[in-house]
Amino acid sequence: MTASFDPQQYERLSSGSVPGYAALQDLVALAAAATGPGSSSRVLDLGCGTGAGSLALARTLPEVQLIACDPAAAMVAAGRSRCETAGVKAHFVVGGLSAVPDDARFDVVVCTLVLHFIPVEERVAFLTSIRERLRPGGALILSVLGRSKDPAVQAVWTQIRRHHATSQGITPTELAAREAETRGKVQPLSSEEVHAALDSAGFTNAVPLYQLVAVHSWLARPGSATPESAES
Repeated sequence: MTASFDPQQYERLSSGSVPGYAALQDLVALAAAATGPGSSSRVLDLGCGTGAGSLALARTLPEVQLIACDPAAAMVAAGRSRCETAGVKAHFVVGGLSAVPDDARFDVVVCTLVLHFIPVEERVAFLTSIRERLRPGGALILSVLGRSKDPAVQAVWTQIRRHHATSQGITPTELAAREAETRGKVQPLSSEEVHAALDSAGFTNAVPLYQLVAVHSWLARPGSATPESAES
């Protein structure tokens, strides 16, 4: 991340290229609330970006201990400022999951628009590390940029995204530059790929929550037992 990085511009381009971006943050927070966290619960916003989701979580769940982390220091600074300005409580950490204290266990982990940035060969390990940080009965709320195996559906999603970007004031030049910047770094997942990765990571109870055009969200809980432990 360079010194010239502008979190506000990053968010403008990110939200402008994801239809339903603002609604997604609210839906994720409501899904987290629906898992029933109490006043002693701990919630992690993993890959919090500029804090739009963190703010929604803090407003929806003011009684929980909310930790938000992101590898980019500029993102974390923007998220912290956003929550402080809104007068809500959240603790921000620079780094990924490994930067959060080892003894911290969570009732809910929220991971929004992150998994498609993780290399394919690292996704199961990434999801496994999340499962290992959940308290018994804990839940993962996962939102990913999806892809359709049907070219016609994928084409419609692309057109919707481009029209949405235009409606948000993003010029074709800006959109093309963002597409060029993220090409090769963003690898959307089909529903089957999400299920397979979650299953391999021990989340055998994943259910789809909602879909906003190409963004798919899932509620996943670890399986109650592995075959080995069930037999012992």
